[in-house]
Amino acid sequence: MKKEQGIDKLIIKLIISLFVLSSCGGGGGGSSESSANVPSNSSSNSSSNSSSNSTPINSAPDAGALNIIFSTNEDTSKSMNLGFPTDKDNDTLTIYVDTYPAIGSITAPNRVIAKGDSITTNEFANLSYSPPDNFNDVDGLQGIFILKVSDGTTSVDKNITIKVTPVNDEPTVTIDDSYYVQEGTQAVTTIAVTDIEGDIITYSLDGSNQNLFSIDSAGNLKFLAAPSGTNDYILGLIVSDGTSQVQKNINIETGPWSPSVLEVSGK
Repeated sequence: MKKEQGIDKLIIKLIISLFVLSSCGGGGGGSSESSANVPSNSSSNSSSNSSSNSTPINSAPDAGALNIIFSTNEDTSKSMNLGFPTDKDNDTLTIYVDTYPAIGSITAPNRVIAKGDSITTNEFANLSYSPPDNFNDVDGLQGIFILKVSDGTTSVDKNITIKVTPVNDEPTVTIDDSYYVQEGTQAVTTIAVTDIEGDIITYSLDGSNQNLFSIDSAGNLKFLAAPSGTNDYILGLIVSDGTSQVQKNINIETGPWSPSVLEVSGK
């Protein structure tokens, strides 16, 4: 009986010992926890060093929209209004003319710009285009203008297509203010007209005396019936190219003398 009681006490002691060891984590828990904290500190230091050693990324210059269409009318100079180029990194910008329009001229304040020229940011913002007289280019094929903007590391191209809208030019009429016609003669004069666009020219007459005259498609002006005696007529002439009109007033005098006689006599 006593022997059995001793065995029971021994078993109880073993159970208590196992319970205590289990609660303490087997005795090695503290060392394991300390080791687990080491990689965390190492990773933090590595991240900090990587951040401090990174290279800044350069930002390209800002020259506004890089592909634009600029339009002006025929015979009209106009400011291009390109604005001021900027740089996010505050780098000094250099600008030069890479491609120049085949026709027309580019000007900055106080000078004409040429291909290959370097220009300032102020000149960039104040460029103007001037087409030659009577030139138009609705497709912009002759107006390719490229500016290269650089911050020393990165450059951008500002591509400008210049279009010139045609504007009708009125006919040019060559005529005297007054004419002398000898009585009995129908012909007065032939109107000389040129039109730079080559438009078809039409003629018409105006005024209280218009029913006494006629003018044909070639500009030949004449009396409908040969005049007699001495008279003065004021006649309105209208020349049109279909879009624009030119109006002239003509004074026509008739008399018995021929133009050559009047010239010799000084009348």
